[in-house]
Amino acid sequence: MNIRLNVGVPAALLLFAGCITSNDNAGGNPNSTGMATLTGTIGGQSFAPSDAISVNATTATPPGSVGAVAITSQVGLCGRITSGQNSKNAQYLILVMGDYNTFTQATVAPSAPGTYTIYVSGQRPAQFAGAVYQKTDANCRVTSTLGATSGSVTITSASGGSFSGSFELTLETTGDHITGTFTSANCALLQNVLNQTTQLQCG
Repeated sequence: MNIRLNVGVPAALLLFAGCITSNDNAGGNPNSTGMATLTGTIGGQSFAPSDAISVNATTATPPGSVGAVAITSQVGLCGRITSGQNSKNAQYLILVMGDYNTFTQATVAPSAPGTYTIYVSGQRPAQFAGAVYQKTDANCRVTSTLGATSGSVTITSASGGSFSGSFELTLETTGDHITGTFTSANCALLQNVLNQTTQLQCG
């Protein structure tokens, strides 16, 4: 599944998070920005994050919600989404985290510190995560998509759809190992990008 922003949350990642359907957090300032760091290379290329935005997103399967963080090389991502703009030559790392109840089979977005294990297949962990990297070209087309096959996302604080924490991931195909930190700003319209209800123009 490609997001209209061309940030990758393909079907493989939705197996972790469930199908994101609607926004459960109407807040967020479109001018808000976050920050992140990333150590390591992806396909031999560096990734210098310039922003980090996030949202608590409602899911259908499993029912409930997850926290979604978009780390990007694009400055002012929430503002660009608000103005309907896609981004050229950009890199994105999407992290999705949820607390899973094995009895009710429902999931809840993180609300407290915790370590979320990358979930690929089998029994879903009580604290699960998914991650995917994508890169776009000068026409805003996706040229690379890589999912995480192992690792974890650690949340140190969670409040109103904003998150702080760190990640340690190994990516498929390339086997690249990346680590980093993030402090995200809530951006309600990120939900519309994740569920493909926003049509963005390349600019």
